Amino acid sequence: IGSVTHMALDSVKGDSWIDIVDDIPQLLRHLQDIDKLPVIVFCFDRNGCEYIVELVTEFLEEEEAKKRLATLGVRSQLERFEKKVEKGKKRLERERKREEKMKSTRKRSEEDIQEDSQKAGIVEFDEFDPRRCLELGCTFVNRSRVLSSQECRTLRSKSLRKSQQWVLRGLQRGIGCHHSGMNSKDKRVVERLFRQRTIQVVAATGTLALGIHMPCRTVVFAGDSPWLDELQYRQMSGRAGRRGFDSIGNVIFHGVTRRKISHLLTSDVPHLKANLTMSFTNVLRLIVYLNLSEDKELARRQTAMILNRSMMCAEKPEMQFVVQHFLLLAMDYLQREGLIDRAGSPVGLAGLITHLFYTDPANFALLSCFRQGVFHRILARQGVSCSAQSSQLPVRVLEEMMLVVSHLFNRLFVHPFVKKRHDASRRRTGSAIVLPSLPPPIADAFATYNAGLYSAVDTYLRVARTNLVDTHCKLPLSHFGMEDASHCIILLMMTTTHRYHSNQVG
Repeated sequence: IGSVTHMALDSVKGDSWIDIVDDIPQLLRHLQDIDKLPVIVFCFDRNGCEYIVELVTEFLEEEEAKKRLATLGVRSQLERFEKKVEKGKKRLERERKREEKMKSTRKRSEEDIQEDSQKAGIVEFDEFDPRRCLELGCTFVNRSRVLSSQECRTLRSKSLRKSQQWVLRGLQRGIGCHHSGMNSKDKRVVERLFRQRTIQVVAATGTLALGIHMPCRTVVFAGDSPWLDELQYRQMSGRAGRRGFDSIGNVIFHGVTRRKISHLLTSDVPHLKANLTMSFTNVLRLIVYLNLSEDKELARRQTAMILNRSMMCAEKPEMQFVVQHFLLLAMDYLQREGLIDRAGSPVGLAGLITHLFYTDPANFALLSCFRQGVFHRILARQGVSCSAQSSQLPVRVLEEMMLVVSHLFNRLFVHPFVKKRHDASRRRTGSAIVLPSLPPPIADAFATYNAGLYSAVDTYLRVARTNLVDTHCKLPLSHFGMEDASHCIILLMMTTTHRYHSNQVG
């Protein structure tokens, strides 16, 4: 198991991330000298990550330029190369003028041009060694994992075809950037090259803390942030010293106060709670996934893992019993609503319900409106044909339909005092601050939906009660078990959330 060492660097120039990251190039060079690469530099600002890449790239380019100028042999080689290119250009120009004078009608092919270039001594850029910067050490590219020329050209033509120049310059020097605002292809290239240990420096935000396999030897926290809490620190520092890659990991705090460092090191990890929401919509989404997935066996395993190994059941094993009965209740309700058939396959408007999963339970209320013909009633009451185009609908019809949709989706409930104050105000505005009440026919449709939901739950509980009998814990007269009551209450609370509240002020 890899251990982690901590170092704190407080010698920064100022409080902003620009002042903090100005010393990052020197820090990275020091880590390279003591063999502590690869490294991930975490900065909670996108601009800060990009600034780090550009700053380190310019630092390495300036360092290489100084070394080349200091090397007389390299300077003379460059001068000879420039003279050779200039001499070849003049020779080609003389030959071109000679051909124009001869007024030759022959078209020159690409082979002829290449032959002339070879005669003139001109060398194509692709023939240069892409590892030239490795000779001077002005790079963070791993010498043992350098890509070949063919791999570089393939990567440039396919994955990095639309990349910005600062991204390409950074990758050529072994530095990558990773944040949620970048192009997805650029991020995948950075992840792949870093896992291959080709590039050894990545500047990233907190998006790299979870769900991406990128082990390293050192983690640097460049500056403080309100988002840097105990959980984020544990996730980010866990990148260093990963088991099977490095025996020791290093964590460096650069620009973080000692008080914050002490708090991060001594605080416990926040308690993780289950986030599995049991709802009719999620059950329908699992059914759709099972039926439409190309790999049926994989879909079955993943669905079983979600239902049988959820954190909710791990924390409270008795909840597994409730989840099983909720699944049976959901299957019964979905079949009543005509969303699945007897074989469990999705039918009807199942696609619409799953598409609007984030509006639950308004998506089921909308389905009830369709089945009860609410929108047809609105058109009939205004004397409009159902086949009329939307551009031909009267304003009163559109306003009433908008009222129904507004009550269904994205409502915000206000306090009665706010409504009373709004009614007392005589200021006129073009916006409806408080939604008017629904017309009685439409309100009755929502009441019918709620009644149908309660009827389905009540019927299932009465039928399932025979399977919830606990013989060792019963009341003496009613013979109703206490375990039965707790399970029924939990199941009823889970299904009550699907009731649509239409009697509150929106």
